[in-house]
Amino acid sequence: MRIRNLAAFMAAMSIMLSCTLSVSGTSSGRTVNITVDTGKDRKAISPYIYGVNAELMENDVSCKAVRAGGNRYSAYNWETNASNAGADWKNISDGYFQQNVPEDMNDKPGCAALKLNEVCTAKGAYPLMTLQLAGYVSADMNGEVSKAESAL
Repeated sequence: MRIRNLAAFMAAMSIMLSCTLSVSGTSSGRTVNITVDTGKDRKAISPYIYGVNAELMENDVSCKAVRAGGNRYSAYNWETNASNAGADWKNISDGYFQQNVPEDMNDKPGCAALKLNEVCTAKGAYPLMTLQLAGYVSADMNGEVSKAESAL
């Protein structure tokens, strides 16, 4: 399987890189030719480049990194596990992350990070997680946040 994937990758790369790319400059009318020599300075690609988003972390996927991030993590309150959906979904504050962890982890501070770390450890991967740096987090899990209640 690995050899077949490598062969497919190499075939695609050789097709893409063996072509000469011509780009026309609009202001001068000149043509620029770029040639890529695929035989020079070849190095193996680090396996640590390949990863998946957290939604796929429990699937049968072989990867070295699992990423958790997005709007919910930008306002994630690590102490209470409250998060906010942002403008993508009515600015709802709730316990969204608690539905993805075992019940015994629901009340532990940082349950989303703990679950991510647990899965990554089992897979031999490392976690990449968005850290809240905006200065504001979700205050509660009481639903929609009005404009009057929102952070600056």
